[in-house]
Amino acid sequence: MNPSDIRRAVAECRAKYPVLDAGAIPIDMVRFWEIDLRLSLIPVPGLFKRHAVDAAILPGGDGIYVDENSYVALDTNPPRLSRRLRFTLAHEFAHLVLHMDAPSALRWSSVGHFEMSVCSIDRTIEREADEFPGQLLVPYSALPSAFKARNVPPHILANPAARHCFAAQLSPRFGVNPHVIGIWLDLEGIWPAI
Repeated sequence: MNPSDIRRAVAECRAKYPVLDAGAIPIDMVRFWEIDLRLSLIPVPGLFKRHAVDAAILPGGDGIYVDENSYVALDTNPPRLSRRLRFTLAHEFAHLVLHMDAPSALRWSSVGHFEMSVCSIDRTIEREADEFPGQLLVPYSALPSAFKARNVPPHILANPAARHCFAAQLSPRFGVNPHVIGIWLDLEGIWPAI
């Protein structure tokens, strides 16, 4: 699947679910999962610590396991963790949209089965699921216009610290971590890393 296929899938999701409209930034992914999709977030103790994953979709896409610490952080709302969880929930939504017909590596019947399957996940599927939330949470047209609005002088473009500062200033607007903005600055050729 190429980036334009993923962009098309994001556009179809925005048309289907008005809450995902590009004008509603940042997107409340917890509300989207629980209200619009009517799917439960199920906290699992130590999911990230044991497997380096924040969440995983239940078989058939009827719910989602979420690392208990990330889930609890929703109440305390540390920005970095809430932004990470927003991206993670968009990533898992990507699996629902893009990969529900994929092989059984994406399907598990319990936390234990998931734990046995986690090492066999296809990296191409994960790359696609990482691209989807970038396009969903940071709409294609929004980043170039934000960049133009800043009027960054050409001599500043060679400064990695200025690029990181720009990403850090912009990330709260979209509810993502600066790293996500940096990736999209690269992928869209707006302000590539040097």
